[in-house]
Amino acid sequence: MRAELQPSQQVERIIALRRFSGFVNLRPTEIAAIAAFAQEQLFPEGTALTKPGRPVQSIFFIVEGQVDQLEDGEPVRRWGAHDVLGGMAAMTQAPEGQHFVAVDDVIAFEVMYDDMLDVFEDHFSILVAVLGGMSGAMLEARRELGLDGGYEPADPPEVPPHSLPRLTLVEKILFLRNMQDMGRHEVEVMAELARGATEWRYDAGTALWRAGDSSDYYLFIVAGCVAGDVPEEPATELRPARPAQRIRLGANSPIGIMDALAGVPRWYTAVAETDVVVLRVEAGDLIDILEDHTELAVNMLRRLAGTVLELRKRIGQKTRESLRAPAA
Repeated sequence: MRAELQPSQQVERIIALRRFSGFVNLRPTEIAAIAAFAQEQLFPEGTALTKPGRPVQSIFFIVEGQVDQLEDGEPVRRWGAHDVLGGMAAMTQAPEGQHFVAVDDVIAFEVMYDDMLDVFEDHFSILVAVLGGMSGAMLEARRELGLDGGYEPADPPEVPPHSLPRLTLVEKILFLRNMQDMGRHEVEVMAELARGATEWRYDAGTALWRAGDSSDYYLFIVAGCVAGDVPEEPATELRPARPAQRIRLGANSPIGIMDALAGVPRWYTAVAETDVVVLRVEAGDLIDILEDHTELAVNMLRRLAGTVLELRKRIGQKTRESLRAPAA
C-alpha cells in the first residue's frame, strides 16, 4: 500500500532508508520508490512484530530499538537499528514464519512483501542491491558456522581432472543447467550464460585468488577440489573475533559467487587442492542476463533466502546448545 507523505516526510524517509547498508549506493529516486510503500510503525516493548506459525507478509526496516529473534520460544539473535527483518522469510513464504519481539520500544518502516515485488519489477537496481545484501548475509552466516563454514565434505575426483576433454558449448549448457534452476527460460538463459563462460584449468597447489582480491567473477568446479583458507579476523566494537576457517569444495560447487554478488573482496584464499577444471562466469554477464529476465532474479533471491534461513537456523541451534551446556 502506497503511503501518503508530505514532501518533508518523503525526504526524511529517504534519508532514513539510505542509512541501511544495502541502499547506500542507490540514487534518491530509487530509495523514494521504497519510501512510497513504507509505513512507519511503533512497536512497544514486548510487542511481536511477527508471530510463528504463519507466513511472513511484511519486511521491517528497523530505525530505532532492538528486536529479539525467537526460536521455540528462546531468543537466538538480537537485531538493532539498520537491520532488515522478515525479508527472507517473506521471500520463501515458509509456513512456520518467524518470531520477532521488540526488546524495547521499536520504530520501523514496514513494507508489504507484494509491494516490494512491485518495486523490484520497476527498479532492477534495487533488486540487485537486495541480492547483494542477501549474498553478504550468507557470507556472514558461513563465518559463524565453525571451522568448515558449514560446507559439506568434498569428494576427491574419481578421474584426473586434466585428463578430461575440454567442454563443448552443449556440454557447458548441460553442466550449467544442472547447477542452476532457471525455470521456464532455462535453455535460453543457460545458452547465453554458457557462451560467455570460459574454461580454466589449474594445477594442484595453484592459487585461484587470494583473500582481499576483487571479486568480479565466480567459478563452477567441473572436476577436482578447491581448498579455501579464511583468515582470522580481530574483534571489533560490533562483533567478537572470528577464528580462521578452512573450507573444501568439490565438483559441481559454485565458488566465489556470493562475494561477487555482494560486491565485496574475496573472503578466503582459494587454492587448487587437486588439479582442477572450472568454468568462469563474469558477474556482469550474470547481472545482464537477470536484467533481461527479472523473474529469474526474484527466483534466485528466493533460493538464496531459503539457504540463508537454513544456515541461520543451524546457528540458532548452536546458540541454544551452548546456552544449555553446563558450566565447566
